[in-house]
Amino acid sequence: MMKENGMWCCSVDDDEHFGPAQFETREAALRDAMQMAKEEDGETIYIGRIQEYVPQVNSYAGNMLEYVQEDAYEEGGEYAETYLNDVTPEDEADLGQMLQAAFNSWLEKHPEYEPGRCFSLVTDVEAIDVSSNNDDEPCDDQKDSDYYEDKG
Repeated sequence: MMKENGMWCCSVDDDEHFGPAQFETREAALRDAMQMAKEEDGETIYIGRIQEYVPQVNSYAGNMLEYVQEDAYEEGGEYAETYLNDVTPEDEADLGQMLQAAFNSWLEKHPEYEPGRCFSLVTDVEAIDVSSNNDDEPCDDQKDSDYYEDKG
């Protein structure tokens, strides 16, 4: 699931690749983009909101139970046919919560696998023509676009 992280980003003359810098406000992203545009002789700046992927593994509990059932059948044959057939929805949800907690702990231990280090989604992108539009108004054809940013 994608979730807004409350931060903003910007780019100059490239509406698909945004820099790694993140800003707490739209205004801060706008100021940085305008400065970069002056330094790079940029014509258009882009600012947008950042959304990051939040892995939700709790929904895989049912799949995991099926894999364990298949493994039990491979090992025990017909004697294991009914193994885990009576798991209640509540118990499956409990397993899902435990899987989510374990995955989150694993990500904390291995931050190099955090999705935000690899990619994010930039939404509510505004294009601002630096040369003819100094009042921070977005260009009509670029407002409310979504872009994925590949950080790899």
